[in-house]
Amino acid sequence: MSRILIPDPSVLAALQQAFPGYNAQRALTKYLRALESQLWRAEVKGRTLYQLRLGLYPVSLHDLAQQGGQFGPQKVRLHKWLRENQLELVKTVTTGSNLTEKMSNVKLTSLVAYVDPAPILPTNSLASPAVNQAPMPSFDLSDFDEGDDLIKRLYSDLMGEDREENIKNYHRVPVNIASLRNYRRWLESSATRLNQAQKEQYLQQSQVILTVAEILGCYLQRKKPSPFGRMYYEGLSVQNINKELRQAMLGGCWEYDIRSSVVAWKMGYADEAHAHYQLNRKLEKEFFSSIYYLEDKEMLLAEVRRDVFGKDHALSKDYQNRLIKQALTALSFGATARSAGWQDAAGEWHNPALVDIFRNKEERDRFMKQDIISRFIKEQKLLDDYLFAAAKEIAPTLLQKRIVQTPSGRPSKAKVLAFCYQHAETRVMNIVRRVAKEHGRQVVANIHDAIVVKPRFGTDLKEDIEYQMQIETKNPYWRLTTKELRPYLPPNPDDEPEARAHRRRIAEEEAKAQGVAWVPEHPSLSERQRQWALAAPKPLVEGFDDGSRAYRNR
Repeated sequence: MSRILIPDPSVLAALQQAFPGYNAQRALTKYLRALESQLWRAEVKGRTLYQLRLGLYPVSLHDLAQQGGQFGPQKVRLHKWLRENQLELVKTVTTGSNLTEKMSNVKLTSLVAYVDPAPILPTNSLASPAVNQAPMPSFDLSDFDEGDDLIKRLYSDLMGEDREENIKNYHRVPVNIASLRNYRRWLESSATRLNQAQKEQYLQQSQVILTVAEILGCYLQRKKPSPFGRMYYEGLSVQNINKELRQAMLGGCWEYDIRSSVVAWKMGYADEAHAHYQLNRKLEKEFFSSIYYLEDKEMLLAEVRRDVFGKDHALSKDYQNRLIKQALTALSFGATARSAGWQDAAGEWHNPALVDIFRNKEERDRFMKQDIISRFIKEQKLLDDYLFAAAKEIAPTLLQKRIVQTPSGRPSKAKVLAFCYQHAETRVMNIVRRVAKEHGRQVVANIHDAIVVKPRFGTDLKEDIEYQMQIETKNPYWRLTTKELRPYLPPNPDDEPEARAHRRRIAEEEAKAQGVAWVPEHPSLSERQRQWALAAPKPLVEGFDDGSRAYRNR
C-alpha cells in the first residue's frame, strides 16, 4: 500500500494568508504528491539500516523542488517558500551531490504525518495457491479504477499508445502468491528478530509485489542496463529485496550462482600473471590461498575462524563464517587494510569495509595477520595490478571512458576492474542462460551472477553447464552453487526442530555426494584444466581486445 502525507492545518493557513486570491489548497496538494512520490520510491527501493533507525529517506531535493510546483505572483518554488518560512515538511540531514551520485537524506518534520490509507486490494483478491505464470491479459492499463493508483504509478508507460513497444523494456517474474502471503503473516506474527522499521519496510515491499501480481498475474521489472555490463532494474526488484522476501516471492524454484565469482574471474588470468611476472614457484603455490578459497571454502573458513575467534566465542559459528565471507568478498573487490575513516564531498562519514565488518579491533587485526588471509591479500593485489596494467595495454579506449575515471579524469583501478569483471560476469551468465534454455529450463529471474530457474538442473546438466562456462571463456575456475528456494510456509513450533534436523541431514548427504573435498597439498588443476587456461589469450572485455596480441606475450 502507498502511504499518504497529511500536513498540519497551520501550513495551509499560512499559505492562504500569505497568498490571498490563490488556490493554496491545490498548490499544497501538488507539493504533497511530489513529496509522497519521493518517499514512496525510497521505501520501495529499500532504505539502509542507518536510514531506518534514524527515520531518514533518500530523496532528490532538486526533483522535489521542480515537481513541487510554483506559487504566488512571483512564481516562487513552494519548496523554497516553505523552507524560508519555517514551514518545511522535510528537514535535510545530509545533502546529496551530483559528484557522488548520492541522494539527500531528509527527515519528516512535526508539521506532517505519513500514514497508511486503506489497502489498495483485499489480501484475498484474485488469489492463486500456485506460482502464477499466466501472461498479462492486456497491456492497456489506462482503464484502471482510481483505487489502483499503484499500477498507474509503477507502469505509467504501459497506459499510452506505445504500450506494446514499451512492454519490451520489462522482464516478467512469476510470483508464488500463497508463499508471499505466508511470508507476510510471518512478518506480522513471528519475525521476532526484526525491528519495527525493518518489518514495516518488508511489509511495504511485499505488499507492492503482491498487489501487482494479483492484478497482472506476474511482477514486472523495468530494465535498467548499466554501461558497466550488468542488467539492473528500476525500483523494487528481485535484485534489491532481502533474501527471505525473494524466497517467498519465487518459492518453488532453484537458484544457481557462480561460486566466488570475482575471485574465479581473476584466477582465470593467474596463468598470464604468473608468466608475466616470471614467478619462480608453481602457480598452485603462488596463488595457494586464492585456489584454497575457490576449491574448499569451508575448510578455509574453519582455519580462519579458529585463528580469529578462538574456540569459545559468544558469536555462533554461522555468524563468524558470515563475517569472514563478507571480509573476503570485500578484499576481493579491492578493500584495503586501512582502519581510518574519511569524509566525502557531501559531508558523509565512511568507515573502511573491514572496519564495518569486524567492529572489534583485536579480531580485525587477527584476521588481517592470519596466514591464509595475508597471502590472499597479496595474491589478489598481484592479480589486480596485472589486470589493470593489461587493460592499459590492450584496451586503451576503455580507459578513456568517463565512467571508469576519477573526478579528476584519471583512470580508476577499481572502476576499470569492475567494468571488466561485470562484462565477464554477464558473458558467462549468458552461457548459463543459453544452455539452460536449450535443456528446457525456464529462467525465472536474473540476479547478476545468479539465475533462478525451474525445474532444477540435474547433476549431469549442472556439470555440462559448468564445462561450457569453462570452455567458452578459457577459465577453469567457474563453478555453480545450488540453492533451493522453497515456498514460504507458516511457522509451526511443533515440528520446527525436527524440520531443522531433517534439512541438516539432507545437506550433509548432498555435501558427501559432491565427492572428495579438495585438500590443500593436492594439485588444484588437472592437466586438462591447465590446457584450457593456457589455450588462448583471454580478452578482459569483449570488444576491447582484437586478439592481435596477448598481454602476457608482449
